[in-house]
Amino acid sequence: RRCFEAVQELVKRRLVLAGHDRSDGGLAVCLLEMAFAGDCGLDIQLSDPSTAEKNPLHILFAEEPGMVIEYSADDEETILETLQRHGIGAFCQVIGSTSSDKQIRLQHMGKVVLSEGMRVLRNTWQETSFELEKLQTTPECAKAENERASARCGLRFELTFTPSMTPRNNLEAQRKPKVA
Repeated sequence: RRCFEAVQELVKRRLVLAGHDRSDGGLAVCLLEMAFAGDCGLDIQLSDPSTAEKNPLHILFAEEPGMVIEYSADDEETILETLQRHGIGAFCQVIGSTSSDKQIRLQHMGKVVLSEGMRVLRNTWQETSFELEKLQTTPECAKAENERASARCGLRFELTFTPSMTPRNNLEAQRKPKVA
C-alpha cells in the first residue's frame, strides 16, 4: 500500500517518466520491455552488497512483487525523498539509466551479464509473435509487418493544438456525456 501511495504521488507530481512491474518475468524482462517500448538503450549496474553472493539469474528472473520507474536525473533527490517519506526508501535502489544509443548493458557486481543491441533483443522477443502471425494471416503481409516493426522508432507526438485542463465544472457535473 505504501509503495502504491508513493508512486501515485510521484505520478500526480509528474515525476515518473515510465514504470513497469517486475512480477511477470522478473527484473530483466521488466527492463527489456521498458527499453523496447521506449526505443532506447539501458546502462544497468546491479551492485547492492546484498546481491553479492547471489546468482545474477536469480536476481534478474525472480518473479517477485516490485517495480521499476524511470525518472529525470534532475528529480532523483525528490523521488528518493518521497519514497523515504512513504516508508519504502530502504527497499529501493537506483540501478542505472536509459541511453539513446540503443545498447543494453547489464552488469552484476561489475561483471557484464548482458551486452547487446536493443533492436536485436526486441527482434528475438517478437519472433514467436511473427511465427504465429504467419500462420494466422497471409505470410507476405506478416513478413512486411515484421520488417517494418524491426526498424520502428519510439513514439513521437506532435500536437496540432495547445492542450488545456478540463474545466472543473465539467469534471464535477452530475450529468456527463457517455463515451465508449
